[in-house]
Amino acid sequence: MPGKLNRSALLILAIAGFLLLSLGGWVAWSGVRTDVDGMNQRAVPALIAVTDISTDYRELRAVLQGMAQEPDAGEREAFRERYERDLLHLQGGLAALRGLGMSSPALDEVTEAYQQAAGRTAMVAMTGQRDAANALVYSSLIPAERQLQAYIDEIRREVQAQQKAVAKSLSLGGFKLLAYSIASLCLGLGLWMLLAPPVAVLVPAGHDVLLSREIAAVLYGYTGSVVPASLVTSAALVTVFLGHPERIMLYCWWAVSLGVLTARTTAYLRWHAVRDTDFDGPTAIRHFSAGALAMALVWGCFPVLFFAEASALQRIAMAFVFAAMAGAGAAVLAPLRRISLLYLSLMLLPQVLLFAAEGSRLEVTVAVLSMGLLVMLAASAMAARQTTLSALLLSRENKRLAEESVLRQLELEQLNTTLEDRVHERTIQLEVEMDARESYADQLKELALHDPLTGLLNRRALAGRMDEVLARAAGIGMGVQVLFIDLDRFKDVNDVQGHFVGDQVLIELAQRLRRTLPEAAVVARWGGDEFVVVVPAPAGLNHAGGIRAAIMEPVRVRDHEVRLDASIGISLFPEQGTDVDVLVRQADVAMYQVKLKGRSGVQLYDPAMGDSIRRQHELGQALREAMAHDALSLVFQPVVPEVAGHVLKMEALLRWEHPVRGVISPAEFIPVAEDGGLIGPLGRWVLFRACHEALAWSGDTVIAVNVSALQVMSGELLGDVADALRETGLPPHRLELELTESVFAHDFGAISRVLGALREMGIRIAIDDFGTGYSSLSYLYRLPIDAIKIDRSFVRDSEHTGDQMLRAILGMARGFGYGVVAEGVETELQRDMLLGMEVDFIQGACHAPPMLPEAAVEWTRNYTLNARSAVRPLGKVA
Repeated sequence: MPGKLNRSALLILAIAGFLLLSLGGWVAWSGVRTDVDGMNQRAVPALIAVTDISTDYRELRAVLQGMAQEPDAGEREAFRERYERDLLHLQGGLAALRGLGMSSPALDEVTEAYQQAAGRTAMVAMTGQRDAANALVYSSLIPAERQLQAYIDEIRREVQAQQKAVAKSLSLGGFKLLAYSIASLCLGLGLWMLLAPPVAVLVPAGHDVLLSREIAAVLYGYTGSVVPASLVTSAALVTVFLGHPERIMLYCWWAVSLGVLTARTTAYLRWHAVRDTDFDGPTAIRHFSAGALAMALVWGCFPVLFFAEASALQRIAMAFVFAAMAGAGAAVLAPLRRISLLYLSLMLLPQVLLFAAEGSRLEVTVAVLSMGLLVMLAASAMAARQTTLSALLLSRENKRLAEESVLRQLELEQLNTTLEDRVHERTIQLEVEMDARESYADQLKELALHDPLTGLLNRRALAGRMDEVLARAAGIGMGVQVLFIDLDRFKDVNDVQGHFVGDQVLIELAQRLRRTLPEAAVVARWGGDEFVVVVPAPAGLNHAGGIRAAIMEPVRVRDHEVRLDASIGISLFPEQGTDVDVLVRQADVAMYQVKLKGRSGVQLYDPAMGDSIRRQHELGQALREAMAHDALSLVFQPVVPEVAGHVLKMEALLRWEHPVRGVISPAEFIPVAEDGGLIGPLGRWVLFRACHEALAWSGDTVIAVNVSALQVMSGELLGDVADALRETGLPPHRLELELTESVFAHDFGAISRVLGALREMGIRIAIDDFGTGYSSLSYLYRLPIDAIKIDRSFVRDSEHTGDQMLRAILGMARGFGYGVVAEGVETELQRDMLLGMEVDFIQGACHAPPMLPEAAVEWTRNYTLNARSAVRPLGKVA
């Protein structure tokens, strides 16, 4: 029953507040409408009249001057009619001013003088006396105009001043109307929040139930002093403002303030009735917060309603009262950071803005001081919040410690009575703990010796296990193979398909190695994508082939199919060493030798490999310097069409002349560039230079550029091609990219997307060295390919072994709709044989060797002029 009475009282107060604020809003709206109607009825017509008058007498002067200048009597009569019409219009405007009460005897005299001057001028002008009429215009008419203009300007200024006054009144009325609306809305919101506890925005986050209750107790503890203080302060403020013109609105504001204080008192009594129970702390905090914010909203509306017409003394008194209220409220609401800041903003920001808008030194000073007070109180509230919460938490901790102390005392007494049982129980617990620690230590030892991803031995554990294997093998006279395994292009899997896929691939390959190798073998993860296998084996037994076969089986991870191969180096115990570190290092060197030869193979360690690796390292350093100093160059070899409908191609070939070693073959330094991370910038340089050189060639000659599989998988090829075409201006259909079959060893989906995007750009795609790598008919059919290039080895061997392989490749290409290029055609006999097979393009010395850029320009020009004739380069060849 009390709860229903409280709710009814709050609803009655809310309805009363809404009615009072609605009445105030209606009064403000009526004032606004009255001001607008007054402006529409007087000021606007007056401005229109004075504007018309100014226009009329200028037109009258122009008519009189035209009448004076007109020699024809008939035309002067037409001017006279216009003069009379304009004069009537001018008199109508003056009559409108008189009707609006804007005229005066002086204005009537000036108007009469002007009309007389205009009449005399018109009479003289009608007689055809041009000079006399012009003299009257300047001596009589224009001075009369100036006097009339002076009075018209004075009337315009008077009307504009009235408009400004009305505009100010409109602004004030609209501001009041807005204030009434906001106050009504805020009152309803505040009361609603009191009646609706689940308002989430007022819930202090991060407090448990007990702390929320303690905070609520602190907040409501101030209510006994806050409510009387607010009552006295509001009464004092109303007393100071009794002489204010808006006295009725002042009483309305006080009534709403008293209603909010009543609601807060009701909330306090409700909490007081349940304070000794397990009451809902967050709900109690929301009730108190809603009451505080409702009070702040009511007080924040006071400056908006009464500041404009308040005296200086009333404004200063209001500033002091609001400062006191803000300080007291910030102290009370300190535990609630957001509520405290919102309370201070509602209390002080309206009066800060209003004082600052006045612009006088005193008002601006009060605004600055109030703003400073707001900042200071906000900072103090933040500090006080921390202090209050710390004190509450400390109090809780003290209570907890006291209770815990009592409990400990009771426990100690109980332990003293049953000491032997407790000791026995503790002994059992210690034994269990010791067993758990020993088990944990074993687990730590196991983790320290194994790779956490694959479960294989790690590098640290490998040395010890190798010592054991080598010792047993030496005891029985058996040899041991140490295999160093590196997965080829595994970095591309991580870069393109993500590290999750890479990790799953490593886990699967580790399991395959365990299944493939004998039980006595030791398998360890050396790091990254490298593994070391130590396996006792009789002489001549090779485990590398089985390892490669297991690795080359496709690995499926989710929707990805990963195909990998491995480079494997082998060292032998005891033939090549007996030390663990030496054997592993030798196997690593042998593996690196496989990398230098093009990856995907097996190599037994040879002492001469150390010198080879050192030379390769030196070659890599020299290649970096050559790229930095632009010491590389391009030559071009024609790819001549032998079937009608095809255009000439020129393949760009990279050349490097070392200052000491002379000309170095691309087959030697391209693998070095791939291993050293140089293939990206090197391929980009070749692409840009080749496109630039192709601009000088005749016709639609296509430039063919070789692209590494690493460039395709890097994700940068599309951007490089687009940049090269944009910067050089080469049309896309004049660019063909040649890829070796090694691209099929990578993720087919990624390769297909890259090639598809290139084809959409208009770029042609060709497969180079076809038949020597990873070619697959299913892949060829599904990839967007334009042509295949038969490897030169098939052309060379056809003279001895027959042309069956060539015909098989041609038949397959025609079935897929691909163009066919035969490269390495050196002799006329080879050319004639290929022509008989209707090969689309022929490339080789039978047409032209690789040539320098200037020779290529001349060669293409001659080819265009002598299409399909035996053209030879007309410049220096490379």
